[in-house]
Amino acid sequence: MRLESVAVEYGRGASSTRAVEEVSLDVKEGEFIALVGPSGCGKSTLLKLVSGLLTAASGNTLVDGLPVTEPLKIVGMAFQSATLLPWLRTIDNILLPLKIVQPHRSNFRAERQANIERAMALLRQVGLEGFEDRYPWQLSGGMQQRASLCRALIHNPRLLLLDEPFGALDAFTREELWQVLQDLWLTRKPTVLLVTHDLREAMFLADRVIVMSARPGRILHQQTVAFPRPRKLADLYSPESGNLMEELRSKIEHRALYEEVAS
Repeated sequence: MRLESVAVEYGRGASSTRAVEEVSLDVKEGEFIALVGPSGCGKSTLLKLVSGLLTAASGNTLVDGLPVTEPLKIVGMAFQSATLLPWLRTIDNILLPLKIVQPHRSNFRAERQANIERAMALLRQVGLEGFEDRYPWQLSGGMQQRASLCRALIHNPRLLLLDEPFGALDAFTREELWQVLQDLWLTRKPTVLLVTHDLREAMFLADRVIVMSARPGRILHQQTVAFPRPRKLADLYSPESGNLMEELRSKIEHRALYEEVAS
């Protein structure tokens, strides 16, 4: 994936708002990238741009060397809200992309049993085996997010876009799901863009952390996270982690202070 000096605006004319400006970024296939920065800096906008849900005002967005001109079929997405359909069982929510997205939709009935087996394998991997027939209101918030991750991965996407998927959960559940997501990524190796406000989450999961400025969002800093995998929660309490977290925080805080003084 490549962004070449992209800018995105919302609205037109005098009332328009520039969300991101002059953003350039190269992401290798199979790389795990975390986007961090203050609220409103354009992190979620970049996800929409990469997925084909938004068009840049200027610059180029490329996936596999080709311009992104429409919504991509190789993308899986998960959000802060699990957005499970309340009238569907867990397994039917997970299978939903296969019923909607081509070419899976055309083959869904013929491959129904194989699709169910694929969904059950994902449920086992995230610890939801035995809950496939439950409805969303019968699941905890953490369980709903596990199901949401399964739904995002059911069609084996090469590109996984995650917009604060654990932001509404308590600290213990978040840490548990970091480990679940790490296991899913290690076994499937999609390219991942994760939007998060949690520097610990970024450090635990990402190969590289991208720090963005306040709106209009620009890339301020890129930090490689060299800790070996699979990572453990205890790794976040090492001196090396503390130093890295402080460096990332200083990049964000310094920019925020500069902009406050300038205004």
